[in-house]
Amino acid sequence: MVDSTMGELRSELGIAVGLLKELQTIARAELETPGSSVRWGPVDLEATNALDSLSTAPAFPKGTEQERMSRAGSRELVTEVAASVERAVDLAQDLEDKLACLDAAVHVSRLQRALL
Repeated sequence: MVDSTMGELRSELGIAVGLLKELQTIARAELETPGSSVRWGPVDLEATNALDSLSTAPAFPKGTEQERMSRAGSRELVTEVAASVERAVDLAQDLEDKLACLDAAVHVSRLQRALL
């Protein structure tokens, strides 16, 4: 049962990583537009911070990320990321995994606010 939960956690972390990288790509492309740094700078920063937080989780999938690319817009992507990180928090049984996921959730929340 624990191995199954760990596999699910790694899968959710991989999905969150893929979506966060996609948000970074969008933000960095938007940053090329003059005057967009006020909106897209915080999006890029919080996506980077969330990725950094997730990478500290012992269950973080090293090398075999299960990235899920989406054709959704940035608001839809951040909603998907939030749901994935929330599931990861629920699945995490190790304290370090849970703390890494909760820390990432804070950055995802800030990311959501930046896109309002």
